[in-house]
Amino acid sequence: MSTISADERRGRIVLAVLVLALLGGAAAALAIAAGIADPPRASEQARDFIPAEAAVGIAIDALPLTIEAEASLSGDPRSAWGLWLQSTNGQRYRFLIDGFGYIAAGDEAEPRWRPFPHTRRGAPNMLYLHVEASGLTTFRINREIAWRDRLDRIQRWGIDEVDAPSLVWRRLQQFAP
Repeated sequence: MSTISADERRGRIVLAVLVLALLGGAAAALAIAAGIADPPRASEQARDFIPAEAAVGIAIDALPLTIEAEASLSGDPRSAWGLWLQSTNGQRYRFLIDGFGYIAAGDEAEPRWRPFPHTRRGAPNMLYLHVEASGLTTFRINREIAWRDRLDRIQRWGIDEVDAPSLVWRRLQQFAP
């Protein structure tokens, strides 16, 4: 009967841990590549709005709702663009990004700007707005959560602009049941 020394036992344990870590990392990479970490969409049925200027006061027929807008801002960096949602009582919620990389989100008529580290100055930014049937609303910029709150009775949405931004649109889509 052969006995295994303590050093051999430690070596086998270290090897087993390394193999398990490698397999776990590969499984995680495959899951992420398959989209497990992607934000939710209301459905896979998209409605395209090109040109984007056509997206003014679009009625919301049913929730959940997802809006994905991707554009780059050229020209004056003090201008801004984004999305708005409106409730049945007329309350408007604005979700904006400016050329300096600042964002504003919420129900203020006059935006309160704050820095957000995930904006891309001089490059396209993806704005993502998702409203659950419960009213829970999530605003993401380039896949990172920038704002979340519960909004009641949302009925319309549209493109929001501040100081006439010059935009180069890549896409604007609505996903709804």
